[in-house]
Amino acid sequence: RFGDARQLIVENLVIGVFLLGVSALLVAITASHGASRRLGAGAAAGIGSFLPLLTLTMVTSQFGLASGRDAALSNWGILAAILGAIAIGTVAALLVPAPAPGYPAPPVPADTARLPHDDGSPLEWTASVVPTRGVMIGIIALLAPVTVLSVWMATSGMWVMLVVSLAVLLLVVAINFFHVRIDSEGLTARSMVSVPTFRVPLAEVVRADVREVRPFAEFGGWGYRTNGRETGIVTRTGPGVVVERSTGGAFVVTVDGAEEAARTLNTLAARRNHGPR
Repeated sequence: RFGDARQLIVENLVIGVFLLGVSALLVAITASHGASRRLGAGAAAGIGSFLPLLTLTMVTSQFGLASGRDAALSNWGILAAILGAIAIGTVAALLVPAPAPGYPAPPVPADTARLPHDDGSPLEWTASVVPTRGVMIGIIALLAPVTVLSVWMATSGMWVMLVVSLAVLLLVVAINFFHVRIDSEGLTARSMVSVPTFRVPLAEVVRADVREVRPFAEFGGWGYRTNGRETGIVTRTGPGVVVERSTGGAFVVTVDGAEEAARTLNTLAARRNHGPR
């Protein structure tokens, strides 16, 4: 159907207020974490700019038309709005100052779990973080309607929806599938699509412990999450490595072999002050 300018303004105002709330929430819960702060600002700016760009694209295409029936959605216009929002979000993230280096962590407490014997040889621990079968089923259930709708709209000429579907898929992979490495540099969690990458430098490691993590109860969901106090990659309920940082807060990763990971990281951190033991 067709609407007048007043309807356009009211609808965009309602949706805009909602998106403004989402953006504010993203900034608020990521404000205390370095890498998360950049992601939060970038996501907030991208979400906030997409609706105005999309509206501008749709409205300008109707200028000069005698009837609304002659209006048509432009694939290139929608794609331009998507890419424009991504560009604005990227610039916003880059404008956020890089986090200041944390204070060197104090000596690792004596009660932390460590490897039985440390002879000073290089240590490295690696693992992959993936969702459980139940979470995967949930992800597929959510992506399936998006994929079906995108294919249906593509057959009707809206091929840009296939781009949207691919972008959603990449986003899901980016925040749920990671490679984790612990070595002399500290802890590194790199997405399987390379972006984002999170690091906890060894100099900032206060201690590493193992805790039973409940993603939904503690973080409100699965994947890359933050609750304002802790941030990390939580893809399942179960044991997770909790790394306390000298900058404040903690980084949490749910992964197989969490106990060995914590022991390895504590052993490496202990070398800062005492050398191999």
